[in-house]
Amino acid sequence: MEKPLRVCLVLEGSYPYITGGVSAWVQDLVTGLPDIEFCLFTISPKPGQELRYKLPANVVEHRDVALGSAGGGRVSRAATKRAIGETVNQHLRMFAGAEPSFRALIDVLPEDLDLSDGSVEDPRAWELIRRMNRLRNPAYPFADYFWAWRSAHSMLFDVLRAKAPEADLYHAISTGFAGLAALAAGQRKGKPFLLTEHGLYHKEREIEIRKSSFIRGYQRDMWIKVYKRISAVCYREADGITSLFEENRRKQLEMFNGTDSAYALAEKHKVKTAWGTDTLFDAKAAATQGEQLAKMVRWYTPAEVLKMATADNAELLALSGLRSPYEGK
Repeated sequence: MEKPLRVCLVLEGSYPYITGGVSAWVQDLVTGLPDIEFCLFTISPKPGQELRYKLPANVVEHRDVALGSAGGGRVSRAATKRAIGETVNQHLRMFAGAEPSFRALIDVLPEDLDLSDGSVEDPRAWELIRRMNRLRNPAYPFADYFWAWRSAHSMLFDVLRAKAPEADLYHAISTGFAGLAALAAGQRKGKPFLLTEHGLYHKEREIEIRKSSFIRGYQRDMWIKVYKRISAVCYREADGITSLFEENRRKQLEMFNGTDSAYALAEKHKVKTAWGTDTLFDAKAAATQGEQLAKMVRWYTPAEVLKMATADNAELLALSGLRSPYEGK
């Protein structure tokens, strides 16, 4: 007898603890597909909430993550050091204007590793926080910036260390923490990550933050940027995306199509562009770099793509002076 498909639904602040449109949709989905096994991986503001729905018989597992709960389990110092190093590297890429590779981070971030302490105990991470404070918050005390940063990131760390149920695919019912948890689970277990947006998560969070009386100024801006960045990562990395109505689909495309806009503007204003990937230390992934380069013909002619990867890249490297790997012109 064939083993039934097992789908892990990843949810934040909704089913089975809260009634409403999203929860009703999930209940109908699960009861309408009795031949499929479902796991629930829920993200909650506190543990021990009362269920508002009777779980159907084909829900075979329910695992809840309470944000702000106690730290993770035992992880080796070497693993912690690698994870902190990669976290710093991806943040530096992001602050330099490049897209961070979330999958590369997950590859060295084991389940049960809580980054909360490591992010302030490791000199590299601490220096990054201090640097960001000097650049973005020079007029206010460092303590204000640090606690704003800590509050904005601690819940991310809770989600990233959570152990997801075993499943054949991971289906997030929003971006945000649920999308991040589904992406991490799919990457760690080698399974697809699907995304369905019922609203526009990052817009809903932004409205809540702007209405809040206790989140102000740069703290408000930091929270909004974090949620937008998470949504962008989920849209970019999902193996499949669905939306429940046309207006949402258009707004999702608007966010996802930023790359098209960037290259179109670069062409229009004759901005020099170089090319590269962040594929390091993985021979199998590195073998696909030629395929990635070939995709650039979406925006440039083949001759322009080759020039970008050779002469233009060399011109960019020459700007690093003595650190340039190539001598001469």
